[in-house]
Amino acid sequence: MNQNNSNGWALAASEREDYAKNGLVVPAVKLSSDDVSDLCKLLTETLKSTPGQRPETLVCPHVEGMNGLPQEITDRWLAVCQRPEFIDVVSDVIGEDVMLWGSQLFCKPPRTGLEVAWHQDGHFWPIEPLATCTLWLAIDNVDKENGAMHYIPGSHADKRLFPHADQPSEESALNAEMLPGDVDLDRVEIDELPAGAFSLHDVYLVHGSKPNLSDR
Repeated sequence: MNQNNSNGWALAASEREDYAKNGLVVPAVKLSSDDVSDLCKLLTETLKSTPGQRPETLVCPHVEGMNGLPQEITDRWLAVCQRPEFIDVVSDVIGEDVMLWGSQLFCKPPRTGLEVAWHQDGHFWPIEPLATCTLWLAIDNVDKENGAMHYIPGSHADKRLFPHADQPSEESALNAEMLPGDVDLDRVEIDELPAGAFSLHDVYLVHGSKPNLSDR
């Protein structure tokens, strides 16, 4: 990744190639330790303001009136989503005509964090055409032990949405999952990220995550 003169970021050619080939890329740059500290404080305030709600289900915390959050908190999440650096890297993979249409705060508590069943984002997102991507920013260190994202490299290539079956389970953060026969478990990779790092993934990428059974 290259850092440009306007303090924004631009993906290196090899990173754009990785995204095109695998459906996911982890850029070489990450947020500063001060930025991460500010995000941790914002996360703590957000969770305190949403008692009784599963922390994996805080959809669109940047939108005023959602999740019962005060505007002071939603405005701060909106500022995170609007960081010019993030807009730069998203523009590098889907073009410069971009808009923020949704966000989600996804927090897996120690020992009780829910799994995320195998799925494709495009199954759930009300967008036509599906010309979008996800930027996943790690606020904490995420790895295999505490429920990092698993994905199937290249599963986005055909731009095909696979069938999803209803999954009304209290042990899953989603209400639908892909059929087992459509998930190639022999090719699974893990999107492990240190705090402040982020990844971009394609709307058709097959992915999911295990529950957080760790103490972190």
